[in-house]
Amino acid sequence: TDSLWLKSFENTLAGEILAKDSTPCYGTTTELSIQNEIGEVVKWQWREKDGVFVDIIESNKSIISQAVKDTIYYRAEIQNVPCLVEFTNEIMLYPASQPALLTAATNTICLGDNVLINAENFEGNTLWESSLDKINWEQLGVNTSVIKVAPNMATYYRASQSPMGCATIWSDTLNIKVDEPSYANSEQTLVDTLC
Repeated sequence: TDSLWLKSFENTLAGEILAKDSTPCYGTTTELSIQNEIGEVVKWQWREKDGVFVDIIESNKSIISQAVKDTIYYRAEIQNVPCLVEFTNEIMLYPASQPALLTAATNTICLGDNVLINAENFEGNTLWESSLDKINWEQLGVNTSVIKVAPNMATYYRASQSPMGCATIWSDTLNIKVDEPSYANSEQTLVDTLC
C-alpha cells in the first residue's frame, strides 16, 4: 500500500559514481565507475553546467573513461526492474587548469604603437611566443600573465602554461595587425590616415 510505495522510492539513487581523479590535467583521461549499482547500466550521460544531459553512445558499462577539457557533469541511467529506470548521483569533473584565453584591448594597432595582451585563466609559469606565420615560433621569454607588444607587422602570439604536475598547455593564438600610414605620392607625403 502507501507505505510500501514510499519505501520502494525512498532511495532514488541507483548507484554512486566515483572518479579516479576528479580534477585531472587538461585533456587527460580519467576513469568513472559506478559503485553499488542496483541493476543494469543502460547508458551514461553528460552535461555542461546548467545544460541538458546528452547520452554517451555505447556506454552501457559500469566503467567508462572520459577526456576532461571543461567542467562536465556525468550520471548513469540504471534499470533495476523491467519498467523502472533510475539515475545515479551526478559527478562533476573539471580540469586542474585550462588554456589561457588571450585578450587585448584591440587587435589592430598603428605602426609604432603598442598593446597589452592578457592571458586570462593564468596559472603556473607562462611562456610567451610570437610568429609571423603560425608555424615558426620565437620565444619571448616573459613569465607573466600580461605582455606589452609593439610589432611592426601582423604578428601572432600565444602563451604556454605548465601547471604543477601537468603537461604544457598552449593557448589559442591572437593576431595583432599593424596599420601603416598611407602616402599620397612617391615623395612620401603623409596623407590623412586613421593612425
